Amino acid sequence: MNSGTNMRVVILTLSLMGSLIGPMDVNATPPSMSDYTSQPVNMPQNTPPNILFMLDTSRSMYKPTYGNAFDPTNVYGGIFDPFDCYQYQSNRFQPDPAANPATIPSSCGASYPWSGNFMNYMTMRRHDIMKWALVGGWCAVARDASGNCTRVKGADVTNFPCCELRTTSVSAALATGRVDASVLTNVGATLYFHLTADQPNLTGGFCADNDSTKPSNTDPNCNTGDTSDSYNEAFYKIVVDHPENAAGIINDTGSKARFAIMQWNTAGSGDGSRIVANMGADLLTLGNAIDNAHT
Repeated sequence: MNSGTNMRVVILTLSLMGSLIGPMDVNATPPSMSDYTSQPVNMPQNTPPNILFMLDTSRSMYKPTYGNAFDPTNVYGGIFDPFDCYQYQSNRFQPDPAANPATIPSSCGASYPWSGNFMNYMTMRRHDIMKWALVGGWCAVARDASGNCTRVKGADVTNFPCCELRTTSVSAALATGRVDASVLTNVGATLYFHLTADQPNLTGGFCADNDSTKPSNTDPNCNTGDTSDSYNEAFYKIVVDHPENAAGIINDTGSKARFAIMQWNTAGSGDGSRIVANMGADLLTLGNAIDNAHT
C-alpha cells in the first residue's frame, strides 16, 4: 500500500470517529439526582412535621423577662409593637394608626406618649413572652374562626401568691419621652412599675410609682395608703390593641406543620403534664389552649 492510500485510510478513520463522538456541547446541563433515583408513586410527598410544644407555667414564668438595665437602642419583643407609640384609652393601649415606623422612635409625642419598646421592657413577664412567641399573645377577646386575635393582654391569672406582684424600674431620664408625662410628675429619680396579676382590684396591669413599695392585695388604687409624698400613683391595664391581628410562630407556620400543646405544672390537677391541644389541631383550638395555659 503506497503512502497516498495510507493517508486516505487515516482520514477516513478520523472522519468515522468524529461522526460517532459528535460535537462537544460546552453548555450541556449537568446531570441531576432525579435522573438516577425514583420513588414509589404511592409514597406520601411533603409530609408536614409533627411539633409538640411543652409549656412551662411554673412560678418562675411570672418573673419579669428583661433583667438587664434598659437600653434604648435594643429592640425588646413583646405584645407591644416595639416600633410604635401608644395612647391609653378605655383601659387599653392603642397604637397610632397614622404611623408605621420601621425603627425605634427616640421619643413619642403627646398624643401617643407610650413607647411600645419601653413598655415591653417594663411590663413583659416570661409567661407573656411565651404566649407572644407562639400565637402573638394572650387574647383578651374571643378569637375568630381562624384563631386570629385583635387584642392581647398581660398575665392576669396566677395561683402563686409569691409571684403575683413583681417590680421593674428605670431612671426617670430614660423614661422621659417614652411614657405619659403625667407619670413623671413628681416621680423623682426613678420610675417603678409594680406588675399585678390577679389582685382583686388591680387585675392584669401595673401601678406606676415613685418608690419600690408594692401595693397590697386589697389596694383599690395602687397607693397603699401612701400619703407621704405628692406622687399620684396610677393603675394601667396591660391590654393592647392589634389592628393587624396578633400572630406568632404557630400562625406564621400555618399548615406547613402539625402542632400539639402540652402544659406542665397544672395547678390542682395532680398531673405532671397533660395534652391540652391534640396533634394537628386547628389554629383556633391551638390559640385557645395557649390562652388558657396558666397555673
